[in-house]
Amino acid sequence: GRRPRRAGGVRRRPRRAPAALETSRRPGRALTRRDDLGRSEASRQVIHGIYNTHYMLDLNAFRVDAGGDPDVARESQRRRGASVDAVTAVVDLDSRWREQLQRIRAVRSEAGAEAASAATAARAPGSSSETRAAAARAKRELADRLNPLEQEERALRGELHRATCRVGALVHEQAPVRPELLALQGGAAAGAAEAAEAAEAVGPARNNERHLHDATCRAMVESGWAEPSPGGQWRLCGAALLSQYAMLTQALATADRSGYTLLPWPTRAPAGVTQKLRRLRSERGEAEAAGSVNAGWPGCDQACLPPDERAGGPLGALHAAQWVQEAQLPLRYAFVVEPPAGGQGEGGPHFCASEVWTDDGSCWEALRAVAALSVALHAELGIETAVRELHTGELRQTEARALAVESVPRAGASPAGPPVELARAACHEAYVARWLGMRLGSKTLGERQKRYVHTVSARICSPGRCALALAAAHPSRSLPLSLLPRAVGCQSGKDGECLGGATASERS
Repeated sequence: GRRPRRAGGVRRRPRRAPAALETSRRPGRALTRRDDLGRSEASRQVIHGIYNTHYMLDLNAFRVDAGGDPDVARESQRRRGASVDAVTAVVDLDSRWREQLQRIRAVRSEAGAEAASAATAARAPGSSSETRAAAARAKRELADRLNPLEQEERALRGELHRATCRVGALVHEQAPVRPELLALQGGAAAGAAEAAEAAEAVGPARNNERHLHDATCRAMVESGWAEPSPGGQWRLCGAALLSQYAMLTQALATADRSGYTLLPWPTRAPAGVTQKLRRLRSERGEAEAAGSVNAGWPGCDQACLPPDERAGGPLGALHAAQWVQEAQLPLRYAFVVEPPAGGQGEGGPHFCASEVWTDDGSCWEALRAVAALSVALHAELGIETAVRELHTGELRQTEARALAVESVPRAGASPAGPPVELARAACHEAYVARWLGMRLGSKTLGERQKRYVHTVSARICSPGRCALALAAAHPSRSLPLSLLPRAVGCQSGKDGECLGGATASERS
C-alpha cells in the first residue's frame, strides 16, 4: 500500500508558487504571515472589508452608490422617537473608512510592485546577498508605510461599529406609530431635540403608569402576597411564592408539549463558539471581551441584544458566529431566567423563549404563535388577557415589531389603572443575528452571498406580574384556589401547604 520512497530516502515535496503569485491566483485565501508585498492578516481583512456585513444593519443600506438609501434608516429612527443623527454619523464614518481603504490600496499598488520584483530577484538562482538584503529592506519599508495606515483603518472600523450599534433595527412598516411621533414625519430630519420633545410628550403617561404600578406593589405587600427586598424591590412570599413555582412548572410543561427544547439558564457556550465569537468581534473592530461569551457580554454594547439573551441566552451560547442550515430550522428554545443574586427584583423569575427562523417571513407567524401560547397559558392560570401590538415608541433597539399580552382590568377593581403587561414577544428580523454572526445556509456559498436568520424572543410568563394582575383583579386580596401548587411531585395539603415538593434548584 504505501508509496515507495525515492533514492536517498527523502520524499520530494511539490514546489509551491511564490507568495505573490499565490495570492493573485487565490485572492480569498488567508495569509498566516506577511508575504512579499508586506500584507498581513489584518491587511487581507482590509482588502475584503468593504464586503464585510458583520454589522447591526447591512452597511450597503447606508450607501447610495451600492443601491442603499440612508433615509430609510432615518425614517425608522424617527418613528422610534430616536436620534436621526446616529444615521448621519454612520454615513460619515463609512465614507471615511472607505477612503482609508483606498489610501491603503494606493500605497500597496505603488510600492508593492517594487517589493515583489525585489523578492523575485532574491529568490532567483545565484542571487547575491546584496539582492536578498535589498528585498528584505523593501519589504520592511512597505510594512512601515502600511502599519500606520492599517492602525488608522482599524480605529475607523471600530468607530463605525460603535456608531452602527446606536442605530436600531428597522421597524416593521405595519407597526403602529404614536401620533406625536407621526407628526415629526412631515418635517425635516428629526435630531436629538425633536426626539427629546417627543419623549417629553409621553413622559407624564409613563410616570402615571409607574405610580399605579408602585401602588399595586404596596397593596401586595400589605396583603401579605409580597415582602420588600433589597434595592427597593419586592418579592413574592407565602402562598404566592408557592404559586410562582407552580406557574413555572406548568409553563415548562406547556412549552415541552409545544415543541420547545428546554435548556438550563444561563446556557454555557462550548470553547469553539467562544473562539469564533472572539474572532468575529476582532474583525468588526470591537474591544476584546473578557471571560465567557455569556458572562453578561462584557466589552460590548449590550443594547444590541435582548435582555434575556445578553444575560446568558441560548442563541449566543450555541450558535454565535456559526452557519445555520435551513433543514435545522426552526430552532425553538425555552428556559427560565432566574432573578439576580440578592433578591428577586421585580417579579422574580421569568419563563422565556428564543426562536430562530428563516428569512422568508415565517417569523411573523411565529411572533403571533408565541403570543397565543402566552394567552393560553394565562387562561389556564385563570387570568383574562388581551394582545396589543406595541407602537414604535415602545420598541427596544433590537425589535422590529412586538406584541404585549396584557391583563384585562376587572370592572371596579382597586387600584384602578392601566393593564399589567404579563408577557412580551418581539421579532428582531436579522438584527440580533447580524450581531451574533448567525448566518443562514452554507459557507460554500461564499461570504458575499450570505444571509442571516431571523430571531424571535419572548417572555411568556412572569409569576410576579401575574401576581400584580391578580392583586388588581381580586380586591379581597386572596389568591384563587386554582393557582395553588399542582406541579408534579408537589401535592397541595391543608391551607395550601406544599407536601413533598421539589426545591427551587431541583425544579430548575
